[in-house]
Amino acid sequence: GQKKSFIGSHADRLKIFQAVAKISARHNDDGSRASTRWPLFLPAIYHALVTTSLTADPVPRTARDAAPERFICNHYIQSINEELSSPNSNQHKECQNRKSNIYVSDEKVPLSLRDAGLFAVTFCRLPKKDQLKSLSQLVSTVSSNLSKIQQDKTMRRHLADDKDYAGFLARVITVTSTLIDMVSAGKPLLDSLCEHVGPKHYYLPSIIEADSESDIESDWYKSETCFMGLWEEWESAALPAVVCTFSDPLSNEDITKYTSALEVAFELGFDSAPRDKCLLLFSAWNASGKLCGIEQKSWDGPSVPIGLSASSATPKRLLQIRDDICNIYHKLCSRDKAISETFLSQSLLSQQLKKKEQKYRSFSSLSGIAHLTSAMASTVDFFEATLESPFCISESCPSSYEFAIVESTTAYISFLISMFTTSSTDLLSAIVPRDKNQEGKKRKDSCISADSYDDDVSEASFESESGDNNYEDDDDDDAKADAIARFHDICEDLGAAPLHPDWLDNSCQIRPGM
Repeated sequence: GQKKSFIGSHADRLKIFQAVAKISARHNDDGSRASTRWPLFLPAIYHALVTTSLTADPVPRTARDAAPERFICNHYIQSINEELSSPNSNQHKECQNRKSNIYVSDEKVPLSLRDAGLFAVTFCRLPKKDQLKSLSQLVSTVSSNLSKIQQDKTMRRHLADDKDYAGFLARVITVTSTLIDMVSAGKPLLDSLCEHVGPKHYYLPSIIEADSESDIESDWYKSETCFMGLWEEWESAALPAVVCTFSDPLSNEDITKYTSALEVAFELGFDSAPRDKCLLLFSAWNASGKLCGIEQKSWDGPSVPIGLSASSATPKRLLQIRDDICNIYHKLCSRDKAISETFLSQSLLSQQLKKKEQKYRSFSSLSGIAHLTSAMASTVDFFEATLESPFCISESCPSSYEFAIVESTTAYISFLISMFTTSSTDLLSAIVPRDKNQEGKKRKDSCISADSYDDDVSEASFESESGDNNYEDDDDDDAKADAIARFHDICEDLGAAPLHPDWLDNSCQIRPGM
């Protein structure tokens, strides 16, 4: 039979979780306990109890058995909604009336990495029907609150000024994005996360000594508050590649709602960037980038921008540039190079199969060339219009996202130029061979190492280790290495250092069909 929970039946587990919520929840204004509100910051001792139960107990098979998980998830979403709706009453004001200079790294941080992992594990233990219902509710909560912040000048100003509130919103978006992927992938990702957050790798906060508020502020970059993912590589939004069957986690209506919400969050991220160290900006950027794995609509071609003087010049243009780059590259290069096996690539492949795009792959290169030439023409027109716009000729200070749009456009043009040609070799790999015999050795009379551009390996050490090597066989490669080294130095002096200048590659040619 099925293994039983070590703390009893589903009714016993529910009572224990309700007691944890009642003990841990903060006091209301009237001094009463909020027994139905799951705390966004769970004390370590209770967190250990709940996490151990969730990661060790068998996954509930029925809605009745999942009552404890449903209790946590429903009230977690309620707590998130309350926190986002009332920014002035948030719980994460650190170091208020501190009497000691010792504090822990996750002190009063709502939805820290530890609590986010617990929420995700609990969420994905629900039956599939409950997961879809709760995920739709969470997306609606995020969407409605972002819309409220965007329209309310006071709340928007508070978001820009309060790094803690902006950071909490960033973590909510990161968790929501992760839950969408986990619901789509099913049990394999749940099992993977349970191994990470469970008893084998239980998270412990750091003890920090700080003499002043400035000391605490200088220690801002930490996993508890700045995570972009819930696994060990918390700085990355990438999920581990697993063998799974993907399902649709959101309805088309919810996908549209969430896409619009992330565009708003991305725009608000520019307002809060000076205070929250770009956390909200990066979180919204990562989350929107992963939406391509669940979107039902197909890419119709590159967007056609107009000058920055127009009202349409919003941060959304940056998201459009990224989507255009990814889709143009996919159209032209998907068959040229092997795609790395990642969770997102698996999700994209699943979407392609659902849309039956494999039938049209023979035409992808031709359509890609049409998109490429169209994008180049419209982007150059946009850049010319930008240079003539009031943004460039007036003395008024442009916004940060306008600067970002101009910078991204130059990178976009460089990408488009590079796609007009193809090459059968990688320039640096061809110049600097990486076989075992040459690993770690430095080219004669060159600043380039065979395995890096570091200057740490001395020529003397190389000669002592390989004194019998025949340099005559390497003369041609040495000459190429010297040439690219000098070219690299010149580009640095001029302020531009191309990574792969196709016009230096003998195998470079105009892309077929161009």
